[in-house]
Amino acid sequence: MKKRVDVLLIYACIIILYVWFFPAVKSQNIHFSNLYLTHLTLNPANIGSFDGDLRAVAMYRAQGYNLGVPYQTFYTSFEKPFFPFDEQIDVGIYYSHDDAGEYNFPAHYLFANIAKRVSVTRTVAITAGLQIGYVSKSFNSLNETYPDQYSRETGSFDRNLPTAEQFDINTSSNVSAGMGFLVTKTFSESVLNVGYSAQNLNKPSETFFGEENQTDVRNVFHTKFEYSISEFIFTTPAFVLVAQGKSRQTLIGSNVGYRINANKSIRNIQGGLFLRNGILNNFESIIFGFGIDFSKWKFFSSYDFDISGLKSNYSANTGIEFGLVYILPNSSLREIIHPTERF
Repeated sequence: MKKRVDVLLIYACIIILYVWFFPAVKSQNIHFSNLYLTHLTLNPANIGSFDGDLRAVAMYRAQGYNLGVPYQTFYTSFEKPFFPFDEQIDVGIYYSHDDAGEYNFPAHYLFANIAKRVSVTRTVAITAGLQIGYVSKSFNSLNETYPDQYSRETGSFDRNLPTAEQFDINTSSNVSAGMGFLVTKTFSESVLNVGYSAQNLNKPSETFFGEENQTDVRNVFHTKFEYSISEFIFTTPAFVLVAQGKSRQTLIGSNVGYRINANKSIRNIQGGLFLRNGILNNFESIIFGFGIDFSKWKFFSSYDFDISGLKSNYSANTGIEFGLVYILPNSSLREIIHPTERF
């Protein structure tokens, strides 16, 4: 009975938090739909939430792929625990690259992260993380066309024609710092994670064509509940709120998975359904996901389907993702400090 009350209480907390923050929810694109796999972009305190000597993640997303050249994003990360003076310190690094507008607006992100986990009780732990990174964005006009490059012969614009418009290749680079916290509560057959991170704490400036823009602090609230319904079936409801300046966006949904015999190479399969915004305001997209866990690897994919009804946003609200996770098992016997993360 107590177990059922705990489960209901956790679900209630997730719903209450969602409604509490919802009046501020507006539109801001959350890049990846599989946010708990690009976890270092979410919170530096997410480092080390796995049982092993090393975790590597690679992800690719094409957004608006069905309309011309898509907005493409690539992400990769590496994490490893270290044990100086018999204390575990988790270190991670991630790199992300964006290509937008036929590669006219490339952006590069390279961040180093470090985190330390402290056990408060036998079932409660707090992790604090720090991050610092280098961000470079640029504008390249070589792939653009302008009104005086219209060809009457072909009836289209030709970038090879001469133009009176002159733009240099503009690049803006800065250093960005952030921090985050993660609270982990372990129950008999479930794990609750609640986290918060503040990114761009130093409010770095970006300068293009002589105009300077100060980057707002990016606040991220996230929670995830891993619950075993039975010996073979588990569910992972999750919620994310991103707030930056006057923009807000949410992602809410759940994965449901089936565990396979431990002696098999395939350990589990799972699928999920998430909503980007919605409920009280206009929906943007519904996200279908699929994942398979085999041996040391995890493969996952998802598809964002536009349900906003706004054709002008169709490119922004559709997307497809593919990713792969590799976890190197522990090379030595030691106490398991972190619960195994499911996606």
